[in-house]
Amino acid sequence: GAGKGGVFGLTNVVSRDLAPFGITVNAVNPSATDTRMVSEAIERIRAQGDESSAKMADGLARALQRPEDVAVLIAALASDEAAGINGEIFYVAGSEVGLFQPLTVTQSRTAPESWSADALIEALADLELHTMDGPYG
Repeated sequence: GAGKGGVFGLTNVVSRDLAPFGITVNAVNPSATDTRMVSEAIERIRAQGDESSAKMADGLARALQRPEDVAVLIAALASDEAAGINGEIFYVAGSEVGLFQPLTVTQSRTAPESWSADALIEALADLELHTMDGPYG
């Protein structure tokens, strides 16, 4: 997660810095992809030998996308037709492609002057917090 956060920040800064020179910078955040690293991790889970691990490994293996699913997005972003796309972070999961907005504030509260800890705790209770049900939810 920390590495992806670094990629988000780097993409944002570098895309802004290089735009005046006609250079675009975008990032791709793929879902689980059928790579050697992921396949080996699935096999390690399966090797635990119990039924629960086998089911987990099978579920993960079924959810993997092909590397070609990621490559086609990268090829599209490298095309002349995508020259106006800059500073975006794309999610790809098989046939689904979307945009992340990691650097956007979606909810906020403002104090009249400055916050006290008690007033801030009350304000934070009004925010709709992210669920922890999924990796990006």
